Amino acid sequence: MECSDRRFEILVRPLKSDAEQIVRPERRGRVSQLTWSGGGCCDSRRPVNSIVGCPRFGEKMSLTNAPQTVFLILLLLPVFLPGFNATYAMGKASARLVQNSPLTQTQSPTNSWSGLVPLRSTREEVEKLLGKSKMSHGFTYIYENQNERVDVLYSAGPCEPSGVERWNVPQDVVISMEVIPRKTILIKDLHLDPKKYVRFQWSHPDNWVDYWNREEGVIVHSIIWDKAEELRFLEYRPTVKDGTLRCE
Repeated sequence: MECSDRRFEILVRPLKSDAEQIVRPERRGRVSQLTWSGGGCCDSRRPVNSIVGCPRFGEKMSLTNAPQTVFLILLLLPVFLPGFNATYAMGKASARLVQNSPLTQTQSPTNSWSGLVPLRSTREEVEKLLGKSKMSHGFTYIYENQNERVDVLYSAGPCEPSGVERWNVPQDVVISMEVIPRKTILIKDLHLDPKKYVRFQWSHPDNWVDYWNREEGVIVHSIIWDKAEELRFLEYRPTVKDGTLRCE
């Protein structure tokens, strides 16, 4: 690489490094030490403040080059911006699901999701939030958007069988919800309280795990892949206190 090219590499490296971390974090481990620390095409004997020379790595650029620096950043910005926007949008989707999970909820009750609560919310409220259902089986209606799929079981009427559920609530009241994320979320990132969420591992399939919070009506379903435990879906159900509404 010629020194003129070397100057371009040094000017661009900070921007390229940031974009590399955002767009392809998994590649960071594959990049050689030489690429990140910089190989020496520059003559170390050249004066530090020389405008025509190639500056040493880590030293400040001369203010004389400020216009070129700004020009290069503006020139390359459209190249990295689309990838950044896509990553940012995916990050927001993931953050939104985690915010609605039992981990970070500050609203009461815990078994609410996006303001919807089993045995309280109605079909009208669900469809105001998620739109009309495009699919159903029995009394379960399926809603989908770009972030998640939500399966909602509705009441068939007071003490009427709704699948295997019977609750003394009006027709079209939500009985339970299953929220299935489209993006991978690790269980460790949910920071579930082990005092509230009791862990059960299935015998078959043996890589399925459930975390039950019966008191507050939340079940976290996960799966183990390559030693990493990932969220399958969140299930929101009636709480123990809601038991008085259950039909015998």
